[in-house]
Amino acid sequence: MSDVQEKAELTMREILARMGLRVDVASRIDEEGRVALELSGDDVAAAIGQKGQTLDALQLVVSRIANRGLSPPVFVVADGAGFRGKREGTLREMALRLREKALATQEPVTVEGMNAAERRVIHGALAEAGGVSSRSEGHEPHRVLVIERAIDSSSGSPL
Repeated sequence: MSDVQEKAELTMREILARMGLRVDVASRIDEEGRVALELSGDDVAAAIGQKGQTLDALQLVVSRIANRGLSPPVFVVADGAGFRGKREGTLREMALRLREKALATQEPVTVEGMNAAERRVIHGALAEAGGVSSRSEGHEPHRVLVIERAIDSSSGSPL
């Protein structure tokens, strides 16, 4: 077990215990070389939080602590009960619904309240589907995602 992996796992365990949550933590190095922390147990839903906000915060804090003084840092990703995969599926479905709305109304569709990772999933799903373009506008924490019908750059007409 690497030092970062061990420190990340121990830090996550301590934070969850101090939160009064009964959650088990297992760690591994994933195929991308990241420290992957898998949470399970009676209180895993509380550790995930609404739309994964608690899990994202835990991941950020644990990563900062585990990587203190390291350069380059090792990416730490936390998941519980398969939340990240389920959330990605939900976001991809939402992207396709928003794509259809933008195509049907021929008006830009604006989506608020997403973190950068979620916006990346939406951008990727829309790029795969085609027919629309997407961009992020504004500054954190008020950054929004804008989806609109794609325009043919050579003719200036909709695709």
